Amino acid sequence: MSGSPAEQFPLTGDERHRAARVVASTSHDAADCELLLAMLGLTPADGLAADQERTPRVPPRRR
Repeated sequence: MSGSPAEQFPLTGDERHRAARVVASTSHDAADCELLLAMLGLTPADGLAADQERTPRVPPRRR
């Protein structure tokens, strides 16, 4: 067998999203989260909801 496990067993977008959320919720800190995501072939962006990816968080202007 060749290739990484991520290549051998591709995940759907929903599976990647759910996996990244589980990792983030169980990590001890940001560095731990980053390491675990990398080990699984995931990125922090995988944990974002579809609408979060398209819409940057910008605070409303105060008048």
